[in-house]
Amino acid sequence: MKKIVFLGVASFLILHLQAQRIIKNPINSIKKSSPPSTNSSTIQIKPVTEVSPSATKTTSNNSEVMNLDGVITRVGSAISSAKDGNNMTESKASEGLKAALKAGTDIASNNLGTVDGFLGNAAVKILFPPEAKKVESTLRSIGMNKVCDDVVVSVNRAAETAVIEAKPIFTAAITNMSIQDAIGILTGGQNSATEYLKKSSGQALVQKFQPIIKSNLEKSNATKYWGDVMSAYNNVPFVQKVNPDLTQFVTQKAIDGIFMMVAQEELKIRQNPSLRVGSIIQDVFGWADKNKK
Repeated sequence: MKKIVFLGVASFLILHLQAQRIIKNPINSIKKSSPPSTNSSTIQIKPVTEVSPSATKTTSNNSEVMNLDGVITRVGSAISSAKDGNNMTESKASEGLKAALKAGTDIASNNLGTVDGFLGNAAVKILFPPEAKKVESTLRSIGMNKVCDDVVVSVNRAAETAVIEAKPIFTAAITNMSIQDAIGILTGGQNSATEYLKKSSGQALVQKFQPIIKSNLEKSNATKYWGDVMSAYNNVPFVQKVNPDLTQFVTQKAIDGIFMMVAQEELKIRQNPSLRVGSIIQDVFGWADKNKK
């Protein structure tokens, strides 16, 4: 009812204003003939065109539709903006996770790639292979402690030299991570990122580490010490002869060590908000805390 009254008033005002315009400015509404002559002048008055209620209603309806469309668009934009800020966009989640992983893998590589990074950390220190434990105990029992100690120091030094080369490999794996992978990691388990890196970069690390470790084992005389140890043990009467591949063993232990450290860094970021450096990392892992599987 209010709409009908409004349309009626609008129609009346349009007609009234147009009539007033003609009365005040007749020269704009009449077409003059040539200057007065013996012939009579013809004055043509333009008829006032009424604006029909139906036309006004149509215009009003169109205006209402346009206004409604505008409101819907603005509301949609507001909702989208609210989602981007308060929840999480896929691109932001991916960006934040990649930043966190880059920081975590750099810390792990740097900590292990220094003197005593392996040797001074009991959690990752490389000892004799399990199958050579008997070798070590036997040799130490007969006074060959120094030879055994030399092996342990040299293999850890080789790992410390190689592990710094993990940085570019981790960077490539992180850069190539898909958005779907990122979302799955964020909402997954406590070591989801570490497991992803194992799958995506584990083989590349073996190929990169192995020649470096082999070279460093030779430079540090670890290969010689290892040969001496194995030779001494295999010369002991009645023992089963062994000769584990030292390069392969140290390579795998170096990789195990760096992934252990990466897992520790991941756990710190997930469990301790104060260690989330940078606003995007804080936002992303704060969101992940609320959306864990």
